[in-house]
Amino acid sequence: MLRLYKLSCLIVLLFFVFVGIAYSAKTQLSDDAVRIANEISIRNMRATIARLVALPTRVTGYEAGENAAKFIFDEFQKIGLQAVESQEYEITVPIDHGDGKLRILDSNSDMPILDIEIPNTELTASKSASISEKSAQTPPTSQIAEFKLSCLWPNLVRTSFLPEGIKHKVKEDDTLENIAKSYRVDVSLILNHPYNKYLKDQEFDGRDNNSDGQIDEPGEMVLFPDKDILIPITGVTGRLIYASGSDFADFNGKDVGGFWHVVQPDDTIDNLAHRYRVGAGSILDDVLNLHFDKSNDKIDNNNNGVIDEDGEIPLMEDIASWYQDGIDNDNDGIIDEIPGDDRDGIDNNRDGQIDEPGEFVEANESSIFIPQGSIVLLDFNCTTNWINAAMLGASAIIFIEPDDTIRGEAEAKFLTIPAAIPRFWISKKDAEILLKEYLSIKHLIKQGDSLESIAETYNILPEKIRMFSGNRDVIAQSLPIGSNIYIPDFGVNKDVKVQLTATMTWERRLGQNITGVLPGIDPNLKNELVVIQSYFDSMS
Repeated sequence: MLRLYKLSCLIVLLFFVFVGIAYSAKTQLSDDAVRIANEISIRNMRATIARLVALPTRVTGYEAGENAAKFIFDEFQKIGLQAVESQEYEITVPIDHGDGKLRILDSNSDMPILDIEIPNTELTASKSASISEKSAQTPPTSQIAEFKLSCLWPNLVRTSFLPEGIKHKVKEDDTLENIAKSYRVDVSLILNHPYNKYLKDQEFDGRDNNSDGQIDEPGEMVLFPDKDILIPITGVTGRLIYASGSDFADFNGKDVGGFWHVVQPDDTIDNLAHRYRVGAGSILDDVLNLHFDKSNDKIDNNNNGVIDEDGEIPLMEDIASWYQDGIDNDNDGIIDEIPGDDRDGIDNNRDGQIDEPGEFVEANESSIFIPQGSIVLLDFNCTTNWINAAMLGASAIIFIEPDDTIRGEAEAKFLTIPAAIPRFWISKKDAEILLKEYLSIKHLIKQGDSLESIAETYNILPEKIRMFSGNRDVIAQSLPIGSNIYIPDFGVNKDVKVQLTATMTWERRLGQNITGVLPGIDPNLKNELVVIQSYFDSMS
């Protein structure tokens, strides 16, 4: 269902308004107006509004919206209106398919959850054996937990639809096994996806695809350069963080637009891009990685026989040793810096001082920035501040159900331009679980612990621990020994990997106008019409 919270633009239904009675004198009008007003039941009006608000949505084209139309149709007939009709019309509306999910992934694995049912298809013995061998080398991902998401109203025409997979353009030396390995998926999942059906069809297409002089031999399959293969990785993956009201200060200490990866000798840019589901170009073009660009230094840095080719960067095996080679490779004025801050007892910036105020080094020289945006949890009542998260590089935003809100807050959660910023809604109950069990650090209270000593241990203000709703009971009981207290880390140190999936599409659906007539009784004016109109649908 579409969620913008329950908007307050409710209706006063037609059947509570008695029209068609005409009056010829001011005194008569005044007396009848008072009488009619006295006959209207405020209790009935409230009951009707409550009935409509209780529907999960009144968006045109949804089943619940049809239920609202039926309710009004039945009520019109019930109060005695004549010529009650339902007039249908076609309209294009965003349809949430109801499959939105947030999944907590195993922090020890980079593999996503794959929403794929592998069909019971026949494979040749040789190909099947090859696939089984390769699949055995790829460990499965374990899903820790799952929560329901709902899509918000689109940004103009751009819905919160998330991709069904990644299109990989085949390169000259690619093999199916290497492609699968780089994306960390099983070969069988690629082969059995309908988009890639052409791969298996080569065994029966009457052609000698691999130019070996045989047509349609068992297991025949060739990858054609520049042709696409769909890698069946659905949705988006990233680190989950919480930034409350989405002020810029709420993001302090949290990776929003990406993170640092320590380069290993066998890494490649393409493999890193595939592993973290980002574009290779977005890695090389990121401002934090510009020091890797060696296309203008008159040196053949990658040992390929070409000097200063476009996009030339050093070999990964060389970058992997930069952190201890005695050279300022990233041009920041520090040689062989060590990641850390002013609380770790290390001279991180190599200035001869340990833990001086403000000392902070984000990454060593062998690190490369991966621009994989985080997935940000926000309070719904943050006005338009959620745009700050998008500006900082968030890949998706999830709004937490508030206790109450106003129409203006709801209208501030979508844009009038087609910005590709997926936005979702999560229930308050599910958000509380995420904040307490996954985005907080659990501390076992020991003898001698105080709120201040615990706060100092985790470098956090005591008030933040006290105000966290997950600690309400333990604070009220004065920190009983053996109980747990939760440190609201919210993504500063906690690395919670999640995957979002959702489907929302524009579809043609039927809407309904419900009309009815209350005849007038004045002999001179009863043939004239007074039209009273109100909306019963919503964007909620």
